[in-house]
Amino acid sequence: ANDPLGLATPPPAGHAASASAQQKDSPARLTSGGSIDPGSGHRVALHAAQFLTEIAAETRGLFEEVRPVAEVKGVWDVLAQGPEVPRSAILSGAFNPHAAASLIVYHLRDSAEPLCTNALRPDILAAAQMAESAERLSALRAVLPHLPEHTRTLLAAICQMVAAVAHEHDSCYKDGVLTRQAALAQLFGPLMLRP
Repeated sequence: ANDPLGLATPPPAGHAASASAQQKDSPARLTSGGSIDPGSGHRVALHAAQFLTEIAAETRGLFEEVRPVAEVKGVWDVLAQGPEVPRSAILSGAFNPHAAASLIVYHLRDSAEPLCTNALRPDILAAAQMAESAERLSALRAVLPHLPEHTRTLLAAICQMVAAVAHEHDSCYKDGVLTRQAALAQLFGPLMLRP
């Protein structure tokens, strides 16, 4: 059950890589206009998700607010180096975990192609509309291995992060993990499947 969506499953033999899989992740950067460069940032978003998964249990309210792009720039360079952030930077306020959360949102919003790819969007939406949860899960497990490897890696990291954030919320508010997971799904679903 560590991989309920089959994200660790490699694509079927002979599966042609999509154009986004063939693109090399260019150096992470922000545009001069202040948004995240749509051609880069997958790696930085992955580092942000890994970092937030590690600190979710001790960080209240992740994804309950969106930080301005100017603040995201402050965490960008740190996360471009990897997911390890010195505890002293967090404690001193030099590194804002909420800005790291916003970095993920901005990346998903600004990328040239949605995380779940335009090509697979119809199949993913069809699977999501299936009435039976077992049937829905089986259909998703059949589609998701077709995502480019770097996309599956980021999606898996975001799923782990969402679970960690939901557990933190439940430990504080005692309103159920599913309540917070549903709220996070309302945030991430449209970003991952946007047209």
